[in-house]
Amino acid sequence: MDWSNWIDKKVYSRLKIVLPEFLNRSCELCLEINYDAGFICSSCEDSLPQAHYSCLTCSIPLPAQGRCGQCLHKKPAFDYSHSSFSYAHPIDNWLQRLKTKHRTEWAHKLASLMLNSSPNDLSEIDAFTFVPSTRWSLMKRGFNPGELIARELGRALNKPVMSKL
Repeated sequence: MDWSNWIDKKVYSRLKIVLPEFLNRSCELCLEINYDAGFICSSCEDSLPQAHYSCLTCSIPLPAQGRCGQCLHKKPAFDYSHSSFSYAHPIDNWLQRLKTKHRTEWAHKLASLMLNSSPNDLSEIDAFTFVPSTRWSLMKRGFNPGELIARELGRALNKPVMSKL
């Protein structure tokens, strides 16, 4: 086996993924030169689909602020959850890149957006958790997208990530 050729291929395949992140400073959405720190410019970040009204406990979308029927009927095992964005363009496309195209770098990007858009002081959070993937999805993908995002958030805030509550 030609080890130098094998190493060259491995290094090249990694650089193809990493280099665009460092060299490409254009906004992911408007493609303008992005002088901001993130992968999208501040004006595009301000236009992301926000979850305007949601359940105060579980964060599912509601027509008005309050608690959903399910949380009123049976209190969940957690006190609070937060949904940073509505599942709409471009958030839905970015999540699909993470989930179906195995573009795991999107976990970091989405976590950074979540940190920037949180309405509360995240330092008060005890831990992060995630919805478990089905066994089939975990076998097919090899990872749980929610877990990757939770781990990025936990790493950024030095908080534990709990897989089971």
